[in-house]
Amino acid sequence: MIGLNTPELKGRNQEKEFYAEEAKKFLADLIYQKEIRLEFDVEHKDKYGRTLAYVYVFDTLFVNELLIAKGYAQKMRIPPNTKYASQFAAREQMAKARKIGIWQKP
Repeated sequence: MIGLNTPELKGRNQEKEFYAEEAKKFLADLIYQKEIRLEFDVEHKDKYGRTLAYVYVFDTLFVNELLIAKGYAQKMRIPPNTKYASQFAAREQMAKARKIGIWQKP
């Protein structure tokens, strides 16, 4: 998904990151067996061939933004795909201020 970075479950020589399981479960519950719509920005694929998109459930619920707003992800700005960068930054600031999700870590 464009514009965000979620905690990693497991990486190369890396332990599971704080709030990774919670973020995975929230996303799965949000999109499992639901109709989704993808919105593209400037680039449709990354250098690894992965699809880059903004995700909507039932055409109205903006998944990328919700993950950031609820503290399951942090914003990540990678030009040229920055259509919602300022919106994501505002949502991250609100999540940080409320100390929710990944922002509750001591």
